[in-house]
Amino acid sequence: MEKEEKSTGNYIFTDKSAGKGRSPTQIQSLSAMIEVENLHKHFGAKVAVDGVSFTVKKGEVLGFLGPNGAGKSTTMRMVTGFLPPTEGRVSIGGADIEENEIEAKSKIGYLPEAAPLYSDMTVEGFLRFAAEMRRVPASEITAAVDRAIETTFLEP
Repeated sequence: MEKEEKSTGNYIFTDKSAGKGRSPTQIQSLSAMIEVENLHKHFGAKVAVDGVSFTVKKGEVLGFLGPNGAGKSTTMRMVTGFLPPTEGRVSIGGADIEENEIEAKSKIGYLPEAAPLYSDMTVEGFLRFAAEMRRVPASEITAAVDRAIETTFLEP
């Protein structure tokens, strides 16, 4: 996996092999790994995100900066499909996050700042859990966990 985006403790990883077996036209259309168009999120009368648009191409890094309450986490939750937008569109590697949720989510991994799991779960335990949920073959889990720990500098 190749790290494509880092945003204040939030990471999106995409599959380097996304262009294999595709025509040059299909590969060119995949050059935008993340496309966000006119994203809005309302919680009742409260507007949390108001018309955000951006594109992240393969190899680019994007960071969200802003004060608390600016909509950074809400935007990440919509981009990763954990929260539906009130309006707008999100595409991950050419797959619409709402129309083709399984394909889009298969291309990303998301670890929020405060992972919603047991507080006593270790980093290695969480990564093993995530690998199992993503159906990594049992014989490959240890190597995948070790690679993730090394890539993200989580080694002791």
